[in-house]
Amino acid sequence: MKLKKSVWIPTVLCAAVAGTSSYVTFSDDSPVFRSYFINEYAVATADAHEELLEKDAVLTSTAVQTVTANATEIDEILVGRGSSVTAGEELLTLRTDAAEREYERLEIQAEAFEDELSALQSIANSIGSTGAATPKGDLTLSEIGDEISVDLALEVVLSESPTEAAAIIDQRMIEVQRELDVVESYLAMADGEAALISPIDGTITDIKNEAGFVTIELYADEQQYVTFVSDSEWQRLAEGQAATIKANLEDEELEDEVTGMVVTKHKVPASDSPEYKQIQKLDAYKDRTLYEVAIQTDSMLEPLPFGSFAEANIVLNEELFAYKLPLSWVAPPPASTGDPLENAVDETIDAAEETDAVTSDETVDIMLDDATTEDATFYGDENVYTLGYDGRVRLNPIDVSFTTGDSAVTPTDLVEGTVLLNATERSIYAETFLTMPTRKLDLYELKQLTWEDYVKYLLF
Repeated sequence: MKLKKSVWIPTVLCAAVAGTSSYVTFSDDSPVFRSYFINEYAVATADAHEELLEKDAVLTSTAVQTVTANATEIDEILVGRGSSVTAGEELLTLRTDAAEREYERLEIQAEAFEDELSALQSIANSIGSTGAATPKGDLTLSEIGDEISVDLALEVVLSESPTEAAAIIDQRMIEVQRELDVVESYLAMADGEAALISPIDGTITDIKNEAGFVTIELYADEQQYVTFVSDSEWQRLAEGQAATIKANLEDEELEDEVTGMVVTKHKVPASDSPEYKQIQKLDAYKDRTLYEVAIQTDSMLEPLPFGSFAEANIVLNEELFAYKLPLSWVAPPPASTGDPLENAVDETIDAAEETDAVTSDETVDIMLDDATTEDATFYGDENVYTLGYDGRVRLNPIDVSFTTGDSAVTPTDLVEGTVLLNATERSIYAETFLTMPTRKLDLYELKQLTWEDYVKYLLF
């Protein structure tokens, strides 16, 4: 059918107007606020979040003790490598004359440590405002025939700070007292008997016969886990940081995870320790400069052999009440702000008048407050798009405390249940609607929707 001129001209004009309108509305630089169809969103839920350093760890002992005796004075070695012993248990027996000499040696050592403690205490008491002392103790035993003598050298150096000197003296006194306690425990348990005894509950890890002396090495039963970190990881660790240890136990009914904390981190690169040799069996740690970090657990797992592997998780950062969102959803500040906000307010009022809806002065005031305060200085380098109470897009500045995996954690004061949107650039205060409601609507809310609302969201 051939169109008449009177019909053809209006048709062309309508098509031109529709095309121009579509371009103005949907072009990237369109000044018109558009409606957005949201198919990717999350609901803000506050929770505790952690950033963890995940490492492999090796089970080891908290302390290593050695017992040494002259090979020519030993009558019999009573333990073997791998034997479990208790404090006071005999490790080897000595000939009677050797036992007496060993007991005399222990008594002399105890007296020397007591003398050093007394000297340190005198220095500590004499520290005044005129100066301070930094002690250095040295204990030397010598044997000439049947005679045993001891020399105690105590070096004293002036220090600028009396407080610092007192702290150093206190530390040295603690070390000397610890040595004295070990010697006295030997004396109490030996009691002149012809034997060397174990100072601790532990396990015999090695027995060596070198240069005329037999040395027995013991691992204390008290355990810890050792892991190895790179220099960059080392810088993020500190003593006292919380940690968890999870072991691979065959019995699924046993507790396989315990809590603990970092107790030491070494400044010197690891080299020849048994734990370092064990961790070198894993490809991730081979031929790298690594630093040893010890983790003390609050309780022990079921008995495991020294050198067994476990998974260590050290807490680097923690937020007890924060929100987590995909890192890719963190949005930059808007390119421009200003007039569109006022247009959004006008559109809200016009829409309300067209649908005979009631718009309170309070709602308008809130929108105007937003328009006057949310200028470029309101936003930070990190922001997140949200869905406002009125169904319009907002851009909220946030503080990202830390990232974990592909997620960002923010303690920003968001309202629980706020709908978070991805970082797709949107016009602020543009209308939006979701593919599905974020919660189940009740009957009252459904009755508030008119047939125009259903048509609008079906079409757009």
